[in-house]
Amino acid sequence: MKEAIYLFCLILLVSCGDKSYEIIKTDGVKTILNKKVPPAAKIKVEFTKKYEIKDENLRKPVAIQYNGKSIFVNDFGANKILKYDNQGKFITSFGRIGSGPGEFQQGPQICLKKDTVFVFSEDKRVSKFNLAGKYLTSGRIDSYPVMLSHIANSNKYLGYEIKFNPSKDNQPEIDFYLNLYNKNLDKLKDFSVLKQKIKDMAKFDILDGISYYSINNNNIFVAEKSKDQIAIMAYKQNGELDYKIKNSYRKISFTKKEIEEINQFYTRENGMKSNLSKDFKFAVQTILCDYHNNLWAVVPCGKEKYRIDIFKDGILKASMDYPEFLPKKIIHEKVLMFKNCIFVIEDDDFISVYEYELNY
Repeated sequence: MKEAIYLFCLILLVSCGDKSYEIIKTDGVKTILNKKVPPAAKIKVEFTKKYEIKDENLRKPVAIQYNGKSIFVNDFGANKILKYDNQGKFITSFGRIGSGPGEFQQGPQICLKKDTVFVFSEDKRVSKFNLAGKYLTSGRIDSYPVMLSHIANSNKYLGYEIKFNPSKDNQPEIDFYLNLYNKNLDKLKDFSVLKQKIKDMAKFDILDGISYYSINNNNIFVAEKSKDQIAIMAYKQNGELDYKIKNSYRKISFTKKEIEEINQFYTRENGMKSNLSKDFKFAVQTILCDYHNNLWAVVPCGKEKYRIDIFKDGILKASMDYPEFLPKKIIHEKVLMFKNCIFVIEDDDFISVYEYELNY
């Protein structure tokens, strides 16, 4: 099935002669303060729906990995890793629940590196498979990484570590670490540490503690969890801070309709009723890197409205309306941007694949 979706985005700006950004240096690190989109900036983005993956093998897909040839899907419902070709045709499945060779605990994490598929279990065990799904070996690791990504052209990985700490006041604290790992998954550095006291599990969303990240050929980008400003840190691939991105932002609250949709989402995804009432949105909902090495930041811009700010080397180059086909609530592993493709795990547990062209 082919379906073309054309999105012509005109950037609306107050035309001024002054610079659209300024650079401030502190302790040798530059901060790029973006004031507005450059005057007369214009962008045309064309999205084309290539195909859907919608078959009896998919039950509860939660994450996608893609190497340009094959699609690997982590399916919680099937408790297997599913493999498809780059046209969405099912090839094979591998792995199962257990503690033996080629087995893992329920709800594993996957990571793709060149010719190897890594599968991580909460019991701190990693199993390795080749791209055909053949079991290779397994071993123990010091921690259980979540949402792990391989950093291209390196032996390093980026992922989250989540620690639950008991509390005397019956309000457990959860610590979220975004870590840089070496090839043996030993922690080299943590980029961010967020601590949350959990007063009501019905209102708790583990994604609220995660600082979203994205990786391109040059940098690791980490979005600050702020409801007051757009702030993104750009690190070199060795973990050293390269520069900071900031952009103006007006604090925006959820509408009643959005709160109802979020509560329904939590009930559907977690089987747990949420009681979210009035609250403010995070300034950066998620970040993605395109095949031009641009950084895309999803930002609230009004009642039930979002936009995508596009940065090049930290400088705001353009903004566009949020494409309607993307989910209202982006989960890090449920939307994958790889070269000129976008993979989306839909709410109804199937996968849509789009191609896009971006022209300035």
